[in-house]
Amino acid sequence: MARLRVRGRDDPAQRTGGSPGFGNRSRSRPVDWQNLMSRLAPLRTRWDLAVLANLEGSDAPVRPADLIKAINEQSGDGQISWKVMEDRLRWLQASGYVARREVLHAPRETHYWLLPRGHRLKRALTLLDAWYDEQEPGTSGDAPSR
Repeated sequence: MARLRVRGRDDPAQRTGGSPGFGNRSRSRPVDWQNLMSRLAPLRTRWDLAVLANLEGSDAPVRPADLIKAINEQSGDGQISWKVMEDRLRWLQASGYVARREVLHAPRETHYWLLPRGHRLKRALTLLDAWYDEQEPGTSGDAPSR
């Protein structure tokens, strides 16, 4: 039985662009999947992406009530609740993707908007979405090179 050899970040194969555990056959840097999963954490729930997309589409700070209404109108498979919206906004704010401001005059309101980090993530996701649009499932014919 073959055993996969696990290598750490300080491994020579990692520094030279080789694939961990498979020698140095790859000329490109291997995907650091643990780091990538950490970076994609804002997308861990279906509502995080919906919140980011709707904040990106606005030219002014947005109230949670307006976000809920927009997301629920777009969603074909369920509705986001106030509690879930509050949790998602709080998590995205703590992660540095969105900012929050309370307006203290009557009526009291809270507004959210994307920070530069959120805009960069949304641009990267737009590129990924465009890449998926260019692909036709099952017809690419791409095979690994030997």
